[in-house]
Amino acid sequence: MLPFRAASSAKSGHVSVTINRALQALLAIVIVGVVYRYCWIDVSDPFKCGALLNKGQWLDPGPRWTSRNPFQNWQPPGCIMHEYKKQDIQQCFQERRLVFIGDSTTRQIFWAVAKKMDQERAEEEISEMLDQDEKHKDLEFVSGGVTVQFIWDPWMNSTGLEQELGRFSAEPNNTAEGVDESAGLILLGAPGLWYARHGQENSYKDFRDSIDAVIPYMDHNSEEHAMVPISRPFPSRKQSPNFLLLAPVQVPWYPALSPSREEMITPEKIDQMNDYLQQVSQHSGADVVWSYSLMTWAGHGAYEESGLHVVNNVAHRKADVLLNLRCNADAANRSFPFNRTCCSNYTRPNPIQWIALVVGMLVLPTLSYSRRKHVARISRMLPSATVLGALSVFTLVVCYCFYADRTQVFEKAHKQFRKREFLIACSAVAIAGLFSIRRNSSRAISQKSSDAALHDDGFLSRTQTDEWKGWMQAFILIYHYTHGSKTLWIYELVRIFVASYLFLTGYGHTLYFLKNEDYSLKRVAGVLIRLNLLSCVLPYMMRTDYLFYYFAPLVSFWFLVIYFTLKVGHEQNSDIVFVLQRFSFPLRLRPRSL
Repeated sequence: MLPFRAASSAKSGHVSVTINRALQALLAIVIVGVVYRYCWIDVSDPFKCGALLNKGQWLDPGPRWTSRNPFQNWQPPGCIMHEYKKQDIQQCFQERRLVFIGDSTTRQIFWAVAKKMDQERAEEEISEMLDQDEKHKDLEFVSGGVTVQFIWDPWMNSTGLEQELGRFSAEPNNTAEGVDESAGLILLGAPGLWYARHGQENSYKDFRDSIDAVIPYMDHNSEEHAMVPISRPFPSRKQSPNFLLLAPVQVPWYPALSPSREEMITPEKIDQMNDYLQQVSQHSGADVVWSYSLMTWAGHGAYEESGLHVVNNVAHRKADVLLNLRCNADAANRSFPFNRTCCSNYTRPNPIQWIALVVGMLVLPTLSYSRRKHVARISRMLPSATVLGALSVFTLVVCYCFYADRTQVFEKAHKQFRKREFLIACSAVAIAGLFSIRRNSSRAISQKSSDAALHDDGFLSRTQTDEWKGWMQAFILIYHYTHGSKTLWIYELVRIFVASYLFLTGYGHTLYFLKNEDYSLKRVAGVLIRLNLLSCVLPYMMRTDYLFYYFAPLVSFWFLVIYFTLKVGHEQNSDIVFVLQRFSFPLRLRPRSL
């Protein structure tokens, strides 16, 4: 038997070494890949403003994925786009104006912003406009001190457009004296649809002339137009400047167009106009919201029956793209949650964070290395290599959390629940668990003993409860990673798991105190430190608060309840009746119902 056990032990050690080396190699690959992406690929767009402006994809693109309510989750590459509400818009613009100029496709974005501010009143005004058949007119919507204006200008040649461009200033406080305040955000809808359908023989030339007339106001690569205000690019800013943006020509769903529209609005015309916009934007630096074109790339599900206008969810995400471009830079100074990382920069580390980063990434690893190498002068003053190694790992994990979630080093992404991915992840964990089944070490030892009582681990033994808590932790991690909270039955199951975990933890502490009679301060301090060390360090490192990590204070509170309940009169804890009476005492204190 001894040679067999030795061979089994050697095999187990070899597997463990192989797994450790594989994990170290994987970590090295991840670090190299992240550094390469951050320092080379994303060097021209570190704050993801260009990604929000030019790229993106639907995580729930509609009928193809049988989504119940599709087109709600738009994902720019590498960042999180915030869904703006009324309060967010008020904080951003503070009694400023948002101006939308264009045709009915631009008006949809105007109404989407209005609905974010006051949906009931906006829907009433839309119904009133439709009843009166007054679609082709200027509109204004005021709520909470913020004014949203729409100027009907399908040809991009109106007096209202000229006035707004004359007022426009890239800096909020640089409006000329005697001139009305510049709008905080102006969206110009390219007039391609009207030139395609109602234009004359030279419609393409007229389209180019209308675009050329507004490009100088948007050009931030050249300053040859001295009398024209120049807008700024998109670097990280403490305060967002005023924005002047151009929406591309809306590509319709051609099979759904009416015969009269289908005859005149052809793919050749629309593509030619958008190609010209692309050429102009590349040479001038004008900001064209090309992500709008990608939002309708999913097909007919993104369009209304007319084939010309988009569904409400798509219109709302178009509005969110504008608001994220304009307002996210202001959110850098706000507290958690950090859920708007597109076109925004995180706040610089404070002194506490800098100290933690220096200690965790330089000081402790250096001391740990010196301790292992037995540097004579230093080793004598240092704790053991095990303690230093544990501290180094802990601080490195905390530093990793900071760089992963409070900097632009790692890319961010929205969560989108898919049942298939959730089930695959659960199955993978179950298979890994089945392959890692091993004999209980305490049982293997007890088999050599003559005492038969040692063969029974007892009801809810430590090994059994640890196994159950491990399975629940794995399930909860998958639940959070896959955004399973959007599914009711998974959410209910996780709530049961959390309650079960809390019960098993309290049950374990209770059995420990009853069996070992250890009510020392050392035991209490050890448990509280183990439960709260990470939850107390992370608020300083991640700029959150202690209650954000709710389970640690919850478990700590009930541990103290159990401790004081069992400590008082612990000499009689061997009397089961006395213990049950003590636990039922709070129930007897409840007031009787009248």
